Formats: sequence, C-alpha cells, structure tokens
Amino acid sequence: MKERGTSLGKTERLSWKERILGKQLFVEGMHYEELKQNATLVGTHLSFMLHRRGQIVSIHFREGLEELEIYKDRPIKMVKEFLGNIRGDLGQLASMLDEDPRLLNVKEIWGLCGLSTLWGERHGFTTKIWSRNLEKIAKFEQSIMEKPNLDRMALNQPLSLFIHKRDSFRLEFLK
Repeated sequence: MKERGTSLGKTERLSWKERILGKQLFVEGMHYEELKQNATLVGTHLSFMLHRRGQIVSIHFREGLEELEIYKDRPIKMVKEFLGNIRGDLGQLASMLDEDPRLLNVKEIWGLCGLSTLWGERHGFTTKIWSRNLEKIAKFEQSIMEKPNLDRMALNQPLSLFIHKRDSFRLEFLK
C-alpha cells in the first residue's frame, strides 16, 4: 500500500481483504459520530458494527472516554483503567457471540487502532500495521478526541489492524 505524507517507515504487506477492510474501518472511524446509530454499545468503551452479511464485526473503542478524564494527571493510571475496561468489554462481546442472534454468523472480529500491537498479540489478535502515515494517524486520533493525544503521537504508534477468529476470540476473552 503506497502512502503519501510523512511516514514512520514501511507498512507491512497486506492482503487484498486487509487493505479493503482497513480502509473501511478507517472511514468508519473518521465518520463514527455520524455512523454511531448503527453501532451496538458493549460495556464502557466498546461498540461494534456488523459487515459482510454479519460475518465480520468491527470493534471501536470510542465510548465513555470522558470517564477517564479524572485520571488526566496520572497517565499511567488512565491507561491501566482504559485497558482494564476494554478487556471487560471484549469479554462481554465474547459472551454475546453465542447469545445475540445477530452475531451467530460472525467469523472474525476486526479493529483498527493505535493500541500497541504487543497488547493485541498478548490477547490473541493477529496484528498488522495498516498505516504509519503521520497525517492519517493524526486524523484518526482527532476523530476520537478533540485534539490528538500528543503523548501517544510522540510514541509513534502506527494504525494497526487487530484481527481475531471467532473461536479464538471466545477462548481468549471468556476467561
């Protein structure tokens, strides 16, 4: 995938499906506020949307972020709280895969975000860097918050795809 603008280096070779879904998730994230009515809220920060006739769930961590403002002077505590919340939210989604009739045909769970790929891999996600383009990262960050989180930008976190198969997702998050 060729990118313009300032870059953090090369992007991994992605399959056709990964390129298409990554772009779709990027656009979905950029327009999340307008598309929000199509999303289902799960827990504190997680929402999801269905794609490809209900076979793919896209996940977003954009809800309830204002609740973390109480930790703005303690960034490590804020990150720990956020990660703990999303772990719980993902557990709720894993339970819903068996309980919610809309999710019975789901084969994969996909996300696009600037979370550490190491975090994703530790939780069973296949992770692939989708973009290292600083302009795209800043736009995506800004679509989540009024101003990009400059601390996170300083860490040069690329936008990465997080992909999980249904059964492995359930095993990981129903623990």
